[in-house]
Amino acid sequence: MLLQACGTQYIVGMQQKPTTPGLRCRVLAPASATWEPRTLFIVQSKGDAASPSRLWLPLLDQGWAVVIPELSALEDAERARRELRKHWEDCGRKRGIDLQGAVVVGVREGAPRAMELAREAGAPWLCVLPVFPRGFDPGPFAAVPAHSLGAFLLGELDPARERALRLHAQLVAAGARVVARTLKGVGGEVPLDV
Repeated sequence: MLLQACGTQYIVGMQQKPTTPGLRCRVLAPASATWEPRTLFIVQSKGDAASPSRLWLPLLDQGWAVVIPELSALEDAERARRELRKHWEDCGRKRGIDLQGAVVVGVREGAPRAMELAREAGAPWLCVLPVFPRGFDPGPFAAVPAHSLGAFLLGELDPARERALRLHAQLVAAGARVVARTLKGVGGEVPLDV
């Protein structure tokens, strides 16, 4: 299946997840790529994963492949962890996607699960307008490998910003290599020009 965006055609692949019926993994990659693209592994809500976000499409022109796994429920932390691990493994083994230099991106409620997956995979992570539930334990993230990196992209007007900044401060105090940047005038909706 081809998708037209930014004046370029892209291959859109769908992978039916064999162990969890009804869950798919959307893979977007430049149709005429003559190189091995770097990979963004996007963790976001099921509704957001159903269609390719216009936010990610411009990244295809910059040499990124985008993987958007569908999850049954982000609220069920253990189930989401299992599904993400399975998607990650399937992308590497069954789809042949190079995850060696992948960046795990968590959007809104997907941020905690993205951080967990990145920690397990030893991958860098980015949390875009993250929402962390009450009681979220940042402790395990302070023990990430020294080579891994993390970043928070926060909205100045986002009510979830303060909790993310507290988490950022805890991680930095524990020695983690994490940066935080604030987007001026941005609330809880992800802008298309990030």
